[in-house]
Amino acid sequence: MTAIKFASATLPLLLILRQTPQAPAASILGTWRGTSTCADKAHDTACHDEVVIYEFDSSASARGPVRWVADKVVNGTRENMGALRLQFDTMTHAWSIDFNTRIAVRWSLEPRGDHMVGTLVERPSGRIIRRVSVRRVR
Repeated sequence: MTAIKFASATLPLLLILRQTPQAPAASILGTWRGTSTCADKAHDTACHDEVVIYEFDSSASARGPVRWVADKVVNGTRENMGALRLQFDTMTHAWSIDFNTRIAVRWSLEPRGDHMVGTLVERPSGRIIRRVSVRRVR
């Protein structure tokens, strides 16, 4: 096989492999600290901006799911908000969970090295309720 044929045959495969992390859980595991802010306080009047600390640990394999324990910091003290189990979506490269409280929502978190962004979105409208921006704690 010539080098050109080899390159044209393997390039698409390499691009696919590069876009699909082999062990995405490693990108989210650990402790993260930052903010969870209200996207629309006029609409969500009970919403408050928060300083948050998130802990992620693996509950299964390198591809998840992972357990997310979320705390908020109030007057310098951590208050637990609960735990959720997130699944990795290979199409969006984000960790997410859908659930219902008063309304149907989706949490979605996307690690980007030592920074992670995320949203809490109302379903099915797609209205953003919260935005998350956290950094890995070393």
